[in-house]
Amino acid sequence: MMSRVRALAAGGSMGMRRAAMGICDLRVCTPRAAHVRSIATRAAASEGGRGMADRICGFDGPSVWTTFSPLAAECKAVNMGQGFPNFQTPDFVKKAACDAINADFNQYTRSAGHLSLVGELARKYTPRLGWEVNPLTQVMVGAGASEVLCSLFLGTLNPGDEVVLFDPAFDIYRAQIQMAGGVVRSVPLTVEGEGDSAHFVFDHERLAQCITPRTRVVMLNTPHNPTGKVFSRDDLETIAALLRPHPDALVFSDEVYEHQLYDGHEHVHPGSLESLRDRTVTVSSAGKMFSCTGWKIGWAIGPERLVRCAAMSHQWVTFCVATAFQEATAVALREADRPIGGFDNYYAWLADLYNGKRERLAEGLRAAGIEPVMPEGGFFILANTRNLKVPDEFLSEEGVTRDWALCKWLTVDVGVSPIPPSPFYAEADKHYAYDYARFAICKRDEDIDECSRRLLEISK
Repeated sequence: MMSRVRALAAGGSMGMRRAAMGICDLRVCTPRAAHVRSIATRAAASEGGRGMADRICGFDGPSVWTTFSPLAAECKAVNMGQGFPNFQTPDFVKKAACDAINADFNQYTRSAGHLSLVGELARKYTPRLGWEVNPLTQVMVGAGASEVLCSLFLGTLNPGDEVVLFDPAFDIYRAQIQMAGGVVRSVPLTVEGEGDSAHFVFDHERLAQCITPRTRVVMLNTPHNPTGKVFSRDDLETIAALLRPHPDALVFSDEVYEHQLYDGHEHVHPGSLESLRDRTVTVSSAGKMFSCTGWKIGWAIGPERLVRCAAMSHQWVTFCVATAFQEATAVALREADRPIGGFDNYYAWLADLYNGKRERLAEGLRAAGIEPVMPEGGFFILANTRNLKVPDEFLSEEGVTRDWALCKWLTVDVGVSPIPPSPFYAEADKHYAYDYARFAICKRDEDIDECSRRLLEISK
């Protein structure tokens, strides 16, 4: 059934034109999309009654996460795909959580954020953003950066509003935009040159074409997943100039990797620029910052009128997130400013830790004939695999892309499981991903070494 739905969505000159522009037909309110959804709805009804709503149409298909994580476990492969640390959370962070529970921070707290946490976030971000952050009106805490972004989309998008994504884009963005009734306009990051992720650039003309009076949000992710690109000040000023004629257009900036920076690269908060300040919401989280992704503590910081939109949506879904973990995050933010392990503060120590893992994995990839695009920041290395020959049996599966086939082969036969990046692109731009695979660096050194050892076997 879903293959017929996809075929209908892609068919016809309108579908072809929309695909060429990077717009996903299944994510917009068009007659064709409505017809496709009605077919899916009727099919569900014939099987015992209407099931899924239109807003989640297409979500029931296999995803990169539901495919490769179980496959890696089944094949006992080294899981280098998902971006969560598999090493211990720092002791001072765990102690803060235990202390908070024992101090009985175990009941509901303020919906928009526990007072101690919003206070610490205002203290942390005021100097970083260059303006005085009001903890009670300009900060909102949610269940991880994912729920914060979803609350932002639900609180600001009307059906048909357009959102500009820089592809490859973390796939959760597209799903959330669809649920909120938005339309995705895609601008691919393409490689110009070799070396590090600074060579992932966007076409200024294509971006200009995508920003129109219908644009409601430009979605940024810096440092970027999966390329590792850190958007430069010039990049951000270019975006600001294009947005200037559109006063209702916003910027949502996912900055969960803000403290994983390498080779002296500077993280510029879009919300710190005078040209973007009044339209930008900064999103980050404790999960990547303190290696505690299961806590699901994220936050939004920005103009009161925009933070309030997210807070109003959040209060009717999650209401509030775990009080003890919010209290613990507040304590961890204070502790993070202290010297640790010979470094001036925890963030410097963290960047050094990840830089060592980045170099370690890159060395192993090169030895196996795989070319890492060295990330300027973040958790991942996007690696060029053009020197590897994928067995025909994996390429012959119907509808499979080369990167998907390659990652499946590496998982099944080699015992190393990276993630194919093509699901992070609009349909018309998936070809940019075919030679690449995403490897996570947030793993124990012994896992990185075992990954390198297994990959080396295929080069012999």
